[in-house]
Amino acid sequence: MAEQAKTALVTGGARGLGLGLVKRLVAEGYQVISVDINAEAGAAAAAEAGGIFVQSDVSDEDAWAGVAAEVQNRFGDLDLVFLNAAVMSRPMDASIGDDIFDWFDKGSYTRVMRINADGVMYGIRYMVPLLRKGGSITATSSLAGVSALPFDPLYSAAKHAVVGMVRSFGPVLKHRGQRINVFCPGGMDTGMIPDDVKAMDLPMMTADDAARSCLEVARKPVTGTVWVRASVEQDLVEHTAPNLLPA
Repeated sequence: MAEQAKTALVTGGARGLGLGLVKRLVAEGYQVISVDINAEAGAAAAAEAGGIFVQSDVSDEDAWAGVAAEVQNRFGDLDLVFLNAAVMSRPMDASIGDDIFDWFDKGSYTRVMRINADGVMYGIRYMVPLLRKGGSITATSSLAGVSALPFDPLYSAAKHAVVGMVRSFGPVLKHRGQRINVFCPGGMDTGMIPDDVKAMDLPMMTADDAARSCLEVARKPVTGTVWVRASVEQDLVEHTAPNLLPA
């Protein structure tokens, strides 16, 4: 009997960490669906990396139903899911020394929560039924999901929400024979980071380096755990927190 093909889905696959994941997965022999809202960049990136591009808005629950249908049509089911799409709320041209209330306008909070938090929740909702037994979901949070980020509190709030989701869904998926974990990287040198933040000369991971750590998280034989890599100079470590209720 022929071995079943390995399959994966990556959101935010047009650039940065998402594209790094698509490239690494394809190189390892996975069939990969890359999801992104940017049709032009997403299609070009998938063609370059060898993945299958699906244009979709992760903040739209109805769109997730369409992604699920595409997965079923092309693959049937999935081995790995990476819920990675995200945005910052701080404008790219805002000074790092400004007051958040200079740019915290109507819609800022809603946009960042819909993409960064709702996008993960809907991804869990629609991808878990397609996940094979033994399969794994990895959500990308951030170092800002386990610590404060004063220059973008809205982003930090959304990323804290992702950490809470994963920790709470962990026991649920364990009972299904599946896994879910979260990767919290520190600074990454991607187009999402405002110029003033890059100018702070902090140690930045490349997208490919972060993708390697994200894949390492996906293959951990645990569920509901949070893994932090604070900088390019540090190793991946588990971030622990007490469980207030029995699993």
